[in-house]
Amino acid sequence: YKKDEFKNLDKTLKGKGGKSSPSYRLPIYIKCKDLETLYNENNFFSFKKYIKKYIGSINNYFNISTVQKRSITGFNFEDKVCTEFNLEGIEKKINIVWNGVGRSWVKKIKNHNIVPDYLNYKDLEKFYIDMDRSEFIKRDAYRLINGREINYEIKKYKIDQLKKDWKVYSEPIIKIAPSREKWKEGTDQSIFFKNSTIYNNFINKLICTEWWKKDCERILKEITSSSVGIYLEGNSKPVLVNKEKFDFKWGINTGNYNYIFSDESGSYNRLSILFKLKS
Repeated sequence: YKKDEFKNLDKTLKGKGGKSSPSYRLPIYIKCKDLETLYNENNFFSFKKYIKKYIGSINNYFNISTVQKRSITGFNFEDKVCTEFNLEGIEKKINIVWNGVGRSWVKKIKNHNIVPDYLNYKDLEKFYIDMDRSEFIKRDAYRLINGREINYEIKKYKIDQLKKDWKVYSEPIIKIAPSREKWKEGTDQSIFFKNSTIYNNFINKLICTEWWKKDCERILKEITSSSVGIYLEGNSKPVLVNKEKFDFKWGINTGNYNYIFSDESGSYNRLSILFKLKS
């Protein structure tokens, strides 16, 4: 859409508490609150989730960073795979439920009276993943066979890359927003993690807890076995590689495996699932 066309889409003014909150009805099934705001701010990280079917045209109207361009090419590749191999491009995300009282994991930590500035790994023993309530299914697309959904992952990595290097497969644990602007001053995440040192110390202490040592391999196995294979970039077209041909492991991504968010205080290291083709 051109900008003027975009603004003239069917507009509604329904919001929480009766407040005016513009939203737009787009063709097919796509909906998003405050699209005009997202459009004007070039906030592609929020925007892409709702408009992924129109990635090609959106790319013409946004002045976006290299990191965001990687997101666009990734979505384009997903669309290409789904079209060529007749897959339903409906993703399923991991749903991790943390022990504690509160709607968000940050509120749950605070309600455990955990103070991030003076953190001991023993403090985090009471903040653990509820294995019974969490769902560890991860997929980018599926195919329906005899009434059963067969799940697939789609990664825009070249096969040769995964023969020699570990790459990020998923970042399911305590993921933070990709830019501090999205944290918003005064929010729980902004208050809790004042800088990268506090965040990185939190992650380092988390993986020293007894509950993590006990459950981390089960979490890894359930996530990585929830799909049957991964579509990768081949020489001329996408290639499906069976999951049994990959090794998976937990690792701390300090920027050596993939992009991570940094600010003036340093890099925010991510606890990630890494994968690589077996030799």
